[in-house]
Amino acid sequence: MNTNRIPHSRRTRRNTDEFFVPLRALRGLLLALVCLAALPIWVLASPPPQEQVSANLIVDGDFEAPPTWPFQDGIGEVQVAPGWRAYYLDVAPPYVLAPINCSEHPKDTSCYWMRPEFRDNSSFANRNHSGERSQKYFSYGRMHEAGLMQQVHGIPPGARVRFSIWMQAWMCSDPDACGKLGEHSDAPADMHLRVGIDPLGSTDSFTTTVVWSAEQPAWDKFIQFQVETVAISDTVTVFTHSRAEWDWARKSNDVYLDDGSLVIVGAFTTPTSPMAAGQAVTATLTSTITSRQVGTVSTPMPTFTATSFPVGAITYTVRMGDTLFDIALRHGLQVSDLLKLNRITTNTELFVGRPLVVQIVPATSTPSAQLPEASTTPEISASPTPTATPSPAPTLTMTLTPLPPVALTRPPGLPAEALALIGAGCLVVALGIGMRFTLLRGEKPMVQDQAARVSAKKR
Repeated sequence: MNTNRIPHSRRTRRNTDEFFVPLRALRGLLLALVCLAALPIWVLASPPPQEQVSANLIVDGDFEAPPTWPFQDGIGEVQVAPGWRAYYLDVAPPYVLAPINCSEHPKDTSCYWMRPEFRDNSSFANRNHSGERSQKYFSYGRMHEAGLMQQVHGIPPGARVRFSIWMQAWMCSDPDACGKLGEHSDAPADMHLRVGIDPLGSTDSFTTTVVWSAEQPAWDKFIQFQVETVAISDTVTVFTHSRAEWDWARKSNDVYLDDGSLVIVGAFTTPTSPMAAGQAVTATLTSTITSRQVGTVSTPMPTFTATSFPVGAITYTVRMGDTLFDIALRHGLQVSDLLKLNRITTNTELFVGRPLVVQIVPATSTPSAQLPEASTTPEISASPTPTATPSPAPTLTMTLTPLPPVALTRPPGLPAEALALIGAGCLVVALGIGMRFTLLRGEKPMVQDQAARVSAKKR
């Protein structure tokens, strides 16, 4: 009888343990896969990095200045929060059509157009985004085009700036249908709400240098409007805009503003320009605004080229806030003379950095050399008198550094290196667990087999 023969029960147990060896390894592998699959959820759940922004640079952005707000330019119907300034059109622009109720006298714009009335709102809490007050303006039974603006100084040229503000509109034709406190609009048409930034700091909301956001409706609820661009000057101007438009008259055409802010976003590059104020040169100035807006395509600043000036021309470089009248007065000219010297009209737009001719000095001859008088004066044959010819002025180009394009990256969260280490750790731990199960299950039969063989030999 072979005493070394392993009992049938032990062989069965060993075969069963060998069957569990790959099963344990498979469980470890599945645990690793589950750990790796959970990594994207971990990334999404991790808090995003904080965006670097400056403090709010706008004066009274929350419109919480205590009453009484000042009357702008002494006009009793224009009461605006401190730091802000209202703008509006007194006369209807040509692109506005007369509504049906004024069809008999379409040229009488007073039938459908007016300057809106500006007031603080503290009576209707539903028209405040936060706090106790907001800015409101409205036109009753007539259309309008208006808004608020504020100049902000001390901006580093080249910095990315972001303007945002909450706006709400209300348009009502039948007061009984709009609720007791005017809770909703009964027949809204269009209010053309938008916001903008002029990176050159102009106070003209209709100039082409203003970068505007997309228009969107905000009937009876506050919507945040936002726009970004790059500052070219050390002063930028923020604007809000509305234009009530309809084909038949609405009695109430109200706009409410609250919680505005202007911040500098992230890092910036500073463009350099060798053009000093008042430098008389013939210049070719090309400026390009690279901006990022919310919900609309970027608006470039128009490019212009200064023509060559006549010989002896003295030029003046346009500065922030200049007008044709100011420039002419500063140089003792009539506005008509300034227009003739530069071959422009009163409708020509002025840009900061543009050279304008303010005087033409005729070329003069250089006097011939004279010798001191002596007792015997030799005859000197004078050489031909040269004519003064000014050397051509250098061409000056100012180029703004464009912002890098926004790259599409993974969701913000842990660094890629940390995620790789976590994934590798999960895999190692999971496989280790599987191997541990394998070894534990595999070593036990071997020990039992050895004990059986030793027992058989003793017999």
